[in-house]
Amino acid sequence: TGDLDLPDDKKVKFGAGDDLTIGHVSGVNVIDIVSDLFINHGSENCARFNDDGAVSLFHNNEQRLITSTSGITVSRNSDGNDTVLIVDNDSSDSASDSVVRISVGGTDQHSILQFGDSGDSNNGQIDYDHASVDMTFSVNGAQTYEMDAGAFHPVTDNVDDLGRSGQRWDDVRASNN
Repeated sequence: TGDLDLPDDKKVKFGAGDDLTIGHVSGVNVIDIVSDLFINHGSENCARFNDDGAVSLFHNNEQRLITSTSGITVSRNSDGNDTVLIVDNDSSDSASDSVVRISVGGTDQHSILQFGDSGDSNNGQIDYDHASVDMTFSVNGAQTYEMDAGAFHPVTDNVDDLGRSGQRWDDVRASNN
């Protein structure tokens, strides 16, 4: 009564060259397209799937997540507020953690977290070296401190200070055991 019912393994085809097919094939729901696919809700964009290109997701008609050959970009609000990447674990289970993991494919690679601005994409950096099992902290493009299994120490001997004039440590405790 007004519905279009198709048996399993049949498709609905649109366009002269079957530009869009929708079907239920071998127990799987399939949408197959030849070119771009836009999903809208009324006049609002929801998603864009570009042929051999980016996928974009929108919230309230503003682009928020864009894929590219180098990964994903999370975009900020058009009102100029901060860009925020949230890992939200709304579980009330105390054993349920939120984890942001930077994984690599081999044991001789680096996991790197960079901080930058419009003038310099590498103002600060935390670099974990999986081969040497150490972490290097860089400021203004220069390696400053390193942490390995034995110590947290400056990269260059006798150059960096701990604290500053007017911003000194109150107590420093050390052991020479």
